[in-house]
Amino acid sequence: MPTQQRPGANAPPSETMTLIRPLSKLIAAALLAFSGATALAAAQETPFAPAVVVDEAVITHFDIRQRANVLIFLGSNPAVAEETAEEQLVTEALMVQGAGRLGIEVTEDIVTEGLRRFAASNNAEPSQVLAQASAAGVDIDSLRMLFGTQIAWQEAMRRRFAGRARPSERDIDAAILLLATEPAREVNLAEIAIPIFERGEAGTETFLQQLYAELNGGRPFEEAAREYSRSASAASGGALGWNLVSALPTDMARVIDGVPPGDLTPPLSITNGVSVLKIIDERPGPPSAADRVTVEYILARFPDRATARAARTSATSCSEMQSRALPGALGAAEAVGPITLAETDPALFDPLSQGALDIVSQPVAYENAFALLLLCDREVDASPEERRAVADQLFAERVTGYADGLLADLRRQALIIRR
Repeated sequence: MPTQQRPGANAPPSETMTLIRPLSKLIAAALLAFSGATALAAAQETPFAPAVVVDEAVITHFDIRQRANVLIFLGSNPAVAEETAEEQLVTEALMVQGAGRLGIEVTEDIVTEGLRRFAASNNAEPSQVLAQASAAGVDIDSLRMLFGTQIAWQEAMRRRFAGRARPSERDIDAAILLLATEPAREVNLAEIAIPIFERGEAGTETFLQQLYAELNGGRPFEEAAREYSRSASAASGGALGWNLVSALPTDMARVIDGVPPGDLTPPLSITNGVSVLKIIDERPGPPSAADRVTVEYILARFPDRATARAARTSATSCSEMQSRALPGALGAAEAVGPITLAETDPALFDPLSQGALDIVSQPVAYENAFALLLLCDREVDASPEERRAVADQLFAERVTGYADGLLADLRRQALIIRR
């Protein structure tokens, strides 16, 4: 039973929307309810009459209803689907106009590519996505345009901002260092593992709805785990203990990373069943790649903080700091390294991982004294493939930021008439 996620209404489908499994009774009922709620309004207005005009683009009532059905199919709340659909279509009209000014049109090839990316991100074929949408009564053209508009906009923004967004080698170095030294997230987990064979797929779905209602209503998770879970952890109330998120299976880690302490995950697929996890607590763990960062530095000890602070201006380079005793120091300065950050004393980790080269640190409490550190060299062991991946990520993040700003400007300048 695959995991279902509920995307943000305006988020790019390639990043947030999760392919839903063949239409369940629950979603079918939601579609029928939505259709009934809008039937009266449909009778009172012409479906193809303009609902919103965005400059020269016309959005009809029919367009809004078809997009609302698409959003329900993708997991949106039927109660707000039509309102969300209207806003989304206005945004996409601005995107299409902005991309068109840069020579990017929403062609059939672009639409097909958008559908392919969406399907691939959900381990499916485009034909499967279309078949499920068709079975749910969703307008295929509206679904395809949702994907195509996003791809056209992304391509246009890459063209426009390529020069400004491309990271330098120094930017890549800084990003890799941050990734290598950032504390990992550890979470204290508990689970309820539900096998499919006990209730069947439909019965399991119904059971999970009831279980979530009970847990959100205040039923203790440990009690429910002892009664319903079929894993070895059931006897201890589902307790799994502390786990590094980065060490969990990729799909599970991706979901858990977005869940705060005290909350439940959506159902996660496991062998022959589903698992519901509770994030009991979290804490920072040791950086996962500190052993890939190598440093060389000079360290001088002082009897107190004031003496160490007064000596900071007496050394401006590694060679100078090592060649002569600093005023008030407890002996000669010590050259250390090359050594990995994982091998350094925890008290020195932050100034060595975050400090700038050739800049004397602030006094650091260290071994019953206070130390000044001067970072002479720092290198991160990263393959060319890793560097390219980081560069691509930085580029994408910057383009997204610039694109958001441009879209806000387009909205301010556009003539938007709602009828």
